[in-house]
Amino acid sequence: MPNVMENILIKQMLSHGIINEVDIELLDKQSNNYLTIPLALVSEDIVTSEQLANFCCTVFDVSIFNIIAFNITAFEFTGGQCQHQMLLDEYSNFIRDNQVLPVMQKGELVTLATAEPYNYAVQTSFEFNTGLHVEFVFCEPILLQQTILQLLPLNQPNSKHGYSNQGSVDKNDSSPSHLKSSDNLDLELEQTPESVNSSAELVITTSASFDQQDDLIISYVDKILKLAIEQDASDLHFEPYENNYRIRFRVDGVLINKGSPPDNLHSRLAARVKVMADMDIAEKRKPQDGRLKLDLDHNKHVEFRVSTLPTIWGEKVVLRILDTNGYMADVTQLGFEQIQQQSYIKALSQPQGLILVTGPTGSGKTLTLYSGLNFLNTEDKNISTIEDPVEYHLQGINQVQVNHKAQLDFASSLRAFLRQDPDVVMVGEIRDLETAQIAIKASHTGHLVLSTIHTNSAAETLNRLNNMGLPSYNLASAISLIIAQRLVRCLCEHCKQPEINIPKSELIKQGFETEVVSSLKLYKPIGCRRCNQGYKGRTSIFELLKPNEQIRQIIMQGANALDIQKAAVTAGMMSLRQAGLSKVLQGVTSLEEVNRVVIH
Repeated sequence: MPNVMENILIKQMLSHGIINEVDIELLDKQSNNYLTIPLALVSEDIVTSEQLANFCCTVFDVSIFNIIAFNITAFEFTGGQCQHQMLLDEYSNFIRDNQVLPVMQKGELVTLATAEPYNYAVQTSFEFNTGLHVEFVFCEPILLQQTILQLLPLNQPNSKHGYSNQGSVDKNDSSPSHLKSSDNLDLELEQTPESVNSSAELVITTSASFDQQDDLIISYVDKILKLAIEQDASDLHFEPYENNYRIRFRVDGVLINKGSPPDNLHSRLAARVKVMADMDIAEKRKPQDGRLKLDLDHNKHVEFRVSTLPTIWGEKVVLRILDTNGYMADVTQLGFEQIQQQSYIKALSQPQGLILVTGPTGSGKTLTLYSGLNFLNTEDKNISTIEDPVEYHLQGINQVQVNHKAQLDFASSLRAFLRQDPDVVMVGEIRDLETAQIAIKASHTGHLVLSTIHTNSAAETLNRLNNMGLPSYNLASAISLIIAQRLVRCLCEHCKQPEINIPKSELIKQGFETEVVSSLKLYKPIGCRRCNQGYKGRTSIFELLKPNEQIRQIIMQGANALDIQKAAVTAGMMSLRQAGLSKVLQGVTSLEEVNRVVIH
């Protein structure tokens, strides 16, 4: 059972005053004795069944199901009682472990009785494996458990997969024969190691033929990719370890465990992805890069950038989702504060100069640049970009993909651009002195140049370029604007609640102005079916360093990042921390999230 305080129901009941800290301590001690939190709450007499039912129906908007009157033949199932029995047989382990029970099916909609109507991971998993849509109804947890045990005795084998569960259900069972039912990706295989190949890897067989196994792997990988797209993931991680295999999605910047397929299938899962990405499946000792495209329908496809890395337990595979047909944000929709937005638009409107966007990988730099290109993309401008990779396709812009095999890199492409009468040039990243020198030269000769660089703050960007070998006088004259940015998760508008437990002294320590502390209204994440742990989507926070005369002077004098930062703040620059606190004041995100992203 997960940490009690991370449970959505516990957060909601605590915020509504239904339970208190003493109850939490009792749950922490006893939770491992129960399959679900509701079972623990009722069994330990923390709340009554009636209290729990009324609370869940009110907060999670579900109806109450009278399981005492439950009769398989009395409910409508597509295919009748036989269809219902097939669901019970095929997903018996899932039903027992997660304490859910299918009680009705009409067409593609199946109704699951549960005491956890907030457990959207279970809903997603059931939908993923059955291809059906799920709706929850609330059922009293003790009666639900008794009914499931009556329908699916613990010593009853699974008729399809041959499982036998003697004794109590152990949710921590590490058997590799199936993916844990608490995960979002379920893959069940009856496995028997029969032989060892030349690479000392177990060859897994099932009751199905080898071709059928291949079909299962192909279907499984396709489902994983589609599920990642549906859940707005940015990256997928396939990770082999000594005794287990893990699949994780990065959603809104945070990695979330989505499943644990059999660890001895890792080589086949990796091989399938490599085949799709046109990579060498025989080469397992070296890192490889590739790209694949997944067609969702006739009008939409999604591309993935694929990277493999040999680890001591096998190949780790990471896929970055590149929705090249995705929506292109406008400058006004990135999350800039009003004065910051005006500074960016003013810099974009200049005929020449260098605009740099900096921040760690995955901080939204590319989208910020593309929004700028979208602003500049008019009939009277010649715009060219060199990217690695091209992440968005923009009509009217000449986009070039880096190709190292053809010796087409940032520097050579940038030199070629300058011979093609450009107005605006975008370089995906300044990685070396040669690229930096050409970019500076282009900005000095009447071109607007946009690029990214990896540093922690706007001020540090100047020192980084100086350390590359660029003279300070070139930097002082060429740079129009430096944007440092981070992405923070947005609070879910449907479930966020006021945060009332932070002392004023702590708020001042966190960076809020003393005069506004008394009237602050902060919010905290709770979690609901519409969001991910209380957050839904992300927005950017920025600091914009626009060199004025004084800042240019100290740059030419070789000042360090700290001196430049102080001068910029004195000139009115809003730091990343201040931008984050501004989003907290607006109710967009939480103080906890800002502290996660920005160092205090």
